[in-house]
Amino acid sequence: MELKNLIELQNALKEKIILKPFDKNFSSILAVDSSYSKMLDKIFSVAIVYNNIEKCVIEKHYSVEKVNFPYIPGFLSFREIDNTLNAVNKVKEPYDIIIVDGQGIAHPRNFGFASHLGVTLNKPTIGCAKSRLIGEYNEPENFKGAFSYLYDNSKKIGAVLRTKKNIKPIFISPGHMIDIDSSVKIILKLTEKFKLPEPIRSAHIFAEEVKRTWKK
Repeated sequence: MELKNLIELQNALKEKIILKPFDKNFSSILAVDSSYSKMLDKIFSVAIVYNNIEKCVIEKHYSVEKVNFPYIPGFLSFREIDNTLNAVNKVKEPYDIIIVDGQGIAHPRNFGFASHLGVTLNKPTIGCAKSRLIGEYNEPENFKGAFSYLYDNSKKIGAVLRTKKNIKPIFISPGHMIDIDSSVKIILKLTEKFKLPEPIRSAHIFAEEVKRTWKK
């Protein structure tokens, strides 16, 4: 499919995005991540369920496929979503929120991977990225919980959140069925000793484990 067709698809699907406060109690979080092997030309996608009461992973699954879409900024979801859904579809435990290692509406067409996955699964979804894709911001103050908003021109598209003192901030944007402020509050609740929230950190560790095991 040509990029112009993918852009049209993104623009059509983003009309389904709902941004609203999330004020429900939550305990289980689905987190997804993917790792790649250039040598094997494989994508390793994982889905883990993290219980925030027990503070542990209670379920985890993975899927391995041949990479069938090149890396193109702004089109990451088309590279990862099919294999990610293969892993997610194996999950048995119920979950309240999805966290994605990627962008939500902080995207050139306001439809990053978190939005794509959220709309597909019709679940509250948050994008949690280590780097900025688009937007301008003021550096947040140097303490845990400090944040500033991320803007695309005058449009607020996310938040730049410091989860640890003296550590670079992370980039939070709502994907679907949640808003910016609710996303920030949830990510902070899920962030303990490390820079990344525990569900995403656990998913990343598992994805790297799967890749290492597969190579053997």
